[in-house]
Amino acid sequence: MTKRKRGVMGHYLLLAPVVATLLVVTTWTLAGQAKGFSAAPNAGAVRRVADAVAVWQVSHLDDLSYVTRLPEHAEFSRGWVQASLYIGLERWARVARSDALSAKVLAWAEANDFRLGDRLMHADDHAVAQVYLALRRDGLAGDEALTSVRAYFDAILAAPPTVALDFVPTYPDAACTARWCWSDALFMGPPAWAQLSAVTGDPRYRDYADREFRAAADYLFDKDAGLFFRDSRFFGQHGQFGEKLFWSRGNGWAYAGILHMLDALPRDDSARIFYQRLFMRMSAALLRAQAKDGFWRSSMLALRSQPEASGTAFVVYGMQRGVALGLLDGQTYRPAILRAWSALVGAVSPEGRLGRVQQIGDAPDEVRPESTQLYGAGGFLLAASAIYEDAMTRR
Repeated sequence: MTKRKRGVMGHYLLLAPVVATLLVVTTWTLAGQAKGFSAAPNAGAVRRVADAVAVWQVSHLDDLSYVTRLPEHAEFSRGWVQASLYIGLERWARVARSDALSAKVLAWAEANDFRLGDRLMHADDHAVAQVYLALRRDGLAGDEALTSVRAYFDAILAAPPTVALDFVPTYPDAACTARWCWSDALFMGPPAWAQLSAVTGDPRYRDYADREFRAAADYLFDKDAGLFFRDSRFFGQHGQFGEKLFWSRGNGWAYAGILHMLDALPRDDSARIFYQRLFMRMSAALLRAQAKDGFWRSSMLALRSQPEASGTAFVVYGMQRGVALGLLDGQTYRPAILRAWSALVGAVSPEGRLGRVQQIGDAPDEVRPESTQLYGAGGFLLAASAIYEDAMTRR
């Protein structure tokens, strides 16, 4: 009798990870259905919610009255907010093979005349280049997609900035923004430089991106916590619960930026080792920081604070792609991915509006259930693209 009980327990222990994953899927699928969408990680369910988010957000670009904060700098259609949306939209359109959405992306780029933002040195005004270069890479746009990008980047290479990376005097006038001295910049800038090398075959852009990315990471990455400070102002700062202050979206930007560097680097490039190691180290820290409800918090280590969707979306994107690339163990990370994906789906209204998105800022802040932003939808579509690709491979 005793031996039989031990045998059953042994079988249960072997099945425990599988059971846990199934419970996550079942519980959050029911939650998603209550909101109008299923959170099941199958291709059909993912496509329905991702298409709804894409269509809702694109159809509301002419009236942004629902947005609390808009950037005061640069031309908005060429700034980082819309760029972040279109980076996600371009990837979702490509993965889902949606000609209609691809046409929307191309029309936006053409309306911008494939120009970058107004500030030559600022990474936020380089983010749009990632969309233009993707269109050029996939044959949807011609060499006109390269003109502004090459002009900006060649001008920078002719006189590379050498300012220190400390964030002074203050936002938004810190001199260091001529370089990548804040974590968001690692998503906005370096991938575009590396992608330009991939498209043109000129390694100078990739070399600059690698050099400056490493400098920023060496300066901003907390080796003990495995996370990025947003910028030097947060060194030694603590949040309301006494936690070290690591901003969720700032870390999400950096995490996705690492992946996009890996996407653009040649397979035999020795620099890949640096990004792979940084990605895996950061992944372990992010896994530990996830709250039980699946979300990450605006202040990453303040688990008692409010859930936040945009940082969560970028982390889901990174983790799922990390598993797909063989950098992360699926058995370890998949339950966390599914919890987070289900939490994100639960934040989508029946119309396709993503909620719980912290507004524009540079530090942890208040998050409301109804709050949304374009970059939140962009992050959601990146996450959806990774979940969808995984679902398609499992068919």
